[in-house]
Amino acid sequence: MKDLSQYQDRPSKYMRNHVIELLKANYAEDNLELEEFEERMEIAEHTDSKLELTALVRDLPETMPSKKMTSPSVAYEKSLPVNTGEVGNSDVLISIFGGSERKGVWKPPKQVISLNVFGGSDIDFREALLNPGVTKVRVLCLFGGTDIIVPPGVNVKTKGIGLFGGFSSKTMDYDENSPTIIVEGIAMFGGVDVKIKEPKKRLQ
Repeated sequence: MKDLSQYQDRPSKYMRNHVIELLKANYAEDNLELEEFEERMEIAEHTDSKLELTALVRDLPETMPSKKMTSPSVAYEKSLPVNTGEVGNSDVLISIFGGSERKGVWKPPKQVISLNVFGGSDIDFREALLNPGVTKVRVLCLFGGTDIIVPPGVNVKTKGIGLFGGFSSKTMDYDENSPTIIVEGIAMFGGVDVKIKEPKKRLQ
């Protein structure tokens, strides 16, 4: 008979998903800093130990049942509208010895190109009317930098190269039906930083 003892301590799919949702909910409630949240998520997605998995949320409040947070993508859909109309092909931000930005309520195209030479750009998607598909952000930083802010509930994937600089490596998968932002490019003597932040509260 096959020895199944090695599988008894492995977490179930339900347990893993529950812990991941708890981590996302606590991050959204500012109970976790971004770096700690990413570290715990990495462990939650790959550990085969029940003890290690449950330890990730042992010190955190059970926020989801009381707030009925079934998934970050649901919270996203309630807080930010999605662009259901026409989507542009591309937009270009050029910063040479200066700065540029996109923020507030705006409609991102399918592709945003950011070129920074001794300058910087800020791209804030928190109030943007994202298209329901994929939005690509292509970045080239030469002695410059780009800060990208994305709201929770949006799928985020980054794939870039940092040469004498930094390129934020981040992957956040929520729901295949949620909008997706892909950040890619090169940072030379500069940096590309992707942050996940809640949308700003609007005055009633």
